[in-house]
Amino acid sequence: MPPAVELATDYYRDNFLHLLNFVAERYWHLLPRAERGFYERFQALPAAAQQLYIRLLSRRGNYFRLSKLHYKEIGNLEDAAAPLVQRELISRNPTMAFDDLLPLFTKLELVGALQSLRPAPRKHQSRAELVAQLLADTADAQQQIGQQLCRHETLLQPLDTHLFTCFQLCFFGNLRQDLTDYVLRDLGLQRYESYQLDAAHAPFSNQRQLTQHLHYYALLETLTDDVKQDPVALVQLWRELPNPEPTDITLERRVGRTTNTLARQLERLGANDEALMLYQSSQRPPARERRARLLQKRGDNEACLALCRAIACAPHNEEERVFGETFGAREARRQGLDWPLPKCYAPPEEHVVLPIDQCSVERAAAQYYGAQGSCYYVENSLINGMLGLFVWDII
Repeated sequence: MPPAVELATDYYRDNFLHLLNFVAERYWHLLPRAERGFYERFQALPAAAQQLYIRLLSRRGNYFRLSKLHYKEIGNLEDAAAPLVQRELISRNPTMAFDDLLPLFTKLELVGALQSLRPAPRKHQSRAELVAQLLADTADAQQQIGQQLCRHETLLQPLDTHLFTCFQLCFFGNLRQDLTDYVLRDLGLQRYESYQLDAAHAPFSNQRQLTQHLHYYALLETLTDDVKQDPVALVQLWRELPNPEPTDITLERRVGRTTNTLARQLERLGANDEALMLYQSSQRPPARERRARLLQKRGDNEACLALCRAIACAPHNEEERVFGETFGAREARRQGLDWPLPKCYAPPEEHVVLPIDQCSVERAAAQYYGAQGSCYYVENSLINGMLGLFVWDII
């Protein structure tokens, strides 16, 4: 077992600065004005303030209680927060909606705040029931409860966190990866190939292209469970997808994949006409296959067969070719039309007649082929042995 890796206490700041500086060095001419300002403000902060901001950026939620934050390497958090407030990267005691405030406090704290304002809640009332009751209160009552909860608290809200998204996209080329990948690398849990990224091979070549990618990922954030159940909202989201530049293969692939996903969901909702419209705009498999199936379902047999012919003649991949040939043949046969038989692989065969003298067919075949060369009768032992070697190699 390799020795445990001990990271420096400020490892996350080093990683964050490396990411920012890498992007600023290569993409400064592409970065929007707001992102440039974010970079300059952050670089001007003292180390402790930078560490506090990164810590909050990496946590879930938009609001935090200063009393619940504990970072030994930062020291005095009040002192660390002051430069962030001055440079408008943190808001101290921001105006908050009541439903954003309640999750910051435990049930015991909520009950304690209520005791001075009203009779105590039921003893066995759950936290969820108590929160629901508080959210149903009048605005004046909620204001009093909020003041009671926050009378000895300092609340922090990190600002402009969305601007870091642009740096993250420029560095990783996607938004699936984040600073966690640095930690996995530093701990030796993940290895990444090292290569030189010059200007000619940079993921983004102009600001419009960068903006399109950011817009694409912002749209994905709006694909909530409610939107997934609304055909009109799904079509509207598709209409807002960016139109990639001809040279932007990456965005074209992402938009095509998302278009297929939205169309498939429309199928599940029974909105087949809308799904067909989306599939027609996509060149990414299995869009043509789904179009053929929808055309067959709506009874447009001529268009279905024409599409199957086009797929069989110019498939995007082997899976499409097989579909075009087999599905087209089945539909043509159902309509009584001529269609070439699908090309199927026919393995070579050899037929022999062997005498069997009190032995199995398998052993008789082994004896026959053994007379012509080396032949071993292993039955299932070969596969089981290979699986055993495979498992042993993994371990």
